[in-house]
Amino acid sequence: MKDHDNGKHAFEEAEIGILHVRYFSGELDKSRAEALEQWIHSDEEHVRLANEVCRICSMGETLHVMKTTDTEAALKKMHRRMFGRGLVRVSRHVARFAAVLFLPAAILCGWYAWKYYNPSPDEYIEMRTATGMLSSVTLPDSSKVWLNSNSILRYPVRFTGKKRTVSLKGEAYFDVKRDEERRFIVETPSMQVEVLGTEFNVDAYDEPGRDARTALVEGSVQMSFSDSAGVSHVVRMSPGQLVTYCRETDEVTRSRINMETITSWKNGSIVFDNTSLADALRMVENRYNVSFDIRNRSLLKNRYTGRFDNQSLDRVLEYFVRTTDIRFEREDPVSANVSGREKIRVY
Repeated sequence: MKDHDNGKHAFEEAEIGILHVRYFSGELDKSRAEALEQWIHSDEEHVRLANEVCRICSMGETLHVMKTTDTEAALKKMHRRMFGRGLVRVSRHVARFAAVLFLPAAILCGWYAWKYYNPSPDEYIEMRTATGMLSSVTLPDSSKVWLNSNSILRYPVRFTGKKRTVSLKGEAYFDVKRDEERRFIVETPSMQVEVLGTEFNVDAYDEPGRDARTALVEGSVQMSFSDSAGVSHVVRMSPGQLVTYCRETDEVTRSRINMETITSWKNGSIVFDNTSLADALRMVENRYNVSFDIRNRSLLKNRYTGRFDNQSLDRVLEYFVRTTDIRFEREDPVSANVSGREKIRVY
């Protein structure tokens, strides 16, 4: 790895493929993972390549591919998308190290195929998304999970016993296949969500001052947590309900909301419906790989309604400026944190 004067990281072409595979398998140490994330977000073509690698080589998705499709055909499709004319325009530089990536990807798919047919009871898969990226995975029981930006999902190669348990740090949307004999459990740093089969969204980023939230789209959910005194609590939810748990005060609140404001992220959209400034900016942070620093706390009373599908970050920020008395100031790009997020002050 080489460091340039501008703070950006550059990698030798020969190591790009290996680093991507190790990153999406959760094997990179923190410093190299952060460096790779900065490299990914330094160029639009890098983001496209990383998304393609995540789609084909993420471990959970690889298992699904091995069960339902011809792996060789899937890899050939990825190769065509990287090099075919008119499909994805990539720079010559990206094309060169994409070729280096192809062999590790094939090896990884073969290795996970072997793991699927010869699993150990304690074998787990860890899937992660970099900041500003989205991904999806089909679990061993055919349940579907969408993983939001900067999130980690851990689950077994195969579900055994009477429970289907996964762990989550970050945000994910679950479409769980119903199984009356085996409950589906999502464990997070601050709470546990238990269901039989349903659709729900869990927001459980392990960050100071950030609340944990569960939104139920349909079916039934049981949310449980232990407060600061160690006392266990159970909250049963109904469809259309959002339950928020404040880890700092142990306060639990229920509310009825427009579910699209919670779940639109999995389709790459942002929907505000009388949404607070704090929640609105958090959604923008995940979507556009930026970080907001709210300097004027009186702005927190502001609320917003609107929808954004493919608009640029500048257009989204313009919406805030036009609708309320608010302004944004971008920091020098060199001062961006190690993960590559651009910092924006809010006044």
